[in-house]
Amino acid sequence: MFALVPRPVLWAGVAMVCVVAAWYAGNFQGHEYADERVAELQARADAESLQQQALTSRLQLELQQQTLARDIADTRAAELQADLDGSLKLSGDDAAELALYRRIAGTAGARGVWVDEVSIVEGQSDLLAITLVQSKGRNRAVGRIGVSLTGGAGGADRKWVVTDSQSGVVIEKRDQKPHIITAESASKQSSDDAFTIESFDLRFFQTVLVKVENITTIDPEYIEIFVQPEGKRLKPSVQRFRWAEIRS
Repeated sequence: MFALVPRPVLWAGVAMVCVVAAWYAGNFQGHEYADERVAELQARADAESLQQQALTSRLQLELQQQTLARDIADTRAAELQADLDGSLKLSGDDAAELALYRRIAGTAGARGVWVDEVSIVEGQSDLLAITLVQSKGRNRAVGRIGVSLTGGAGGADRKWVVTDSQSGVVIEKRDQKPHIITAESASKQSSDDAFTIESFDLRFFQTVLVKVENITTIDPEYIEIFVQPEGKRLKPSVQRFRWAEIRS
């Protein structure tokens, strides 16, 4: 039968069959190569993904460690700052106490009991802390202090009673000098002449607390403190302080 087919046609058919076979073989190999390439790329992507995850985990761990270290450092810094503040405050308190003793031991000024400092108690705007010192003396000193607030009103001095006296003794302002009067005669005095009475008992120094009623509703110019020691050994004294300086 092949003898009947012209030779050129026969060769053409054989060539066609070879081409088709080669195409199929090439296509098959191409699919295999593509599959292998896809698998290779997928494996590489998976490996890179694992590396990225490992890197992310390591960075997160480092970040956590750095955050923990920062928190520890912040806490330590806060503790050190608190210790430093405490040391500075203690040093300041020690320095203030040393200065106080130096003033007590100083030779300047007359012998007696004097007001060394007046301040407002922190957090209590109506409470005064009055520090008394005894200069040139070592014996016990007892007595009372009177406190009043004064200010100008209509060209004249005005006086406020700081608190009600419960001691049965008041001090009358008379020519800028303190004068002790009895409870019986106190009832005859105007309330404008009455002062808060607080007692003191000291050898070197003492801080007396005095409550200042209605201080938030008035605007005094000065605070006057009368110191009245008992007996004749120490003389009474009057000291005036500017209220704005105490309040600042």
